Amino acid sequence: HGIAFDATLLIFRTDNPGSCTVSTGDNSGCKHDDRSIATALDLARTNNARVVNVSLGGSPASPVLVQAIDRATRAGIVIVISAGNDGTANPDSFAAIATNAAVSRGLVIIAGSVGTNDVISTFSNNAGTGANFFLSAVGEQVRAPNQENVPFLWSGTSFSAPQISGALALLAQAFPTLTGTQLVDILYSSARDAGAAGIDRS
Repeated sequence: HGIAFDATLLIFRTDNPGSCTVSTGDNSGCKHDDRSIATALDLARTNNARVVNVSLGGSPASPVLVQAIDRATRAGIVIVISAGNDGTANPDSFAAIATNAAVSRGLVIIAGSVGTNDVISTFSNNAGTGANFFLSAVGEQVRAPNQENVPFLWSGTSFSAPQISGALALLAQAFPTLTGTQLVDILYSSARDAGAAGIDRS
């Protein structure tokens, strides 16, 4: 809502009960079952979502989640997945689904983090093997409320991904007849080209 004010949001929790340490605002211990994420994707699809934000990372998607992603992209939904915060050369294995053309159909975007200087954040996983599906947004010191609704400054690719999702939502609102592929194409072609000209792996 901070970017696409008139968007209708569907919020689905996929964390395993008790796995998040909410009192400190640190969610690094959260565990998410692929079956829960798959259920959320299916709910988004059956409720006609245009864009799904997945601020998660980790191990490769299980078959049940791959099938849910396949159903979502087949319906034209754009999915934005965080690149991960390990400072590695490649995105998390979880985000690598973007490189599986048969499932992603070019509708899965990997979200990396940059600072206000447009330089990739030291914690952000780089584009690497996912360079053709990678976009970055500011993920350093992003002001947002914590679980107690107290303003907090957050850093991580989980805060880059919703900005990219918000930009897609704005496009979908302005041009409701565009397909998911068209929305993604516009976003890639209109994004500011930081660093060396063209697609950057790091």
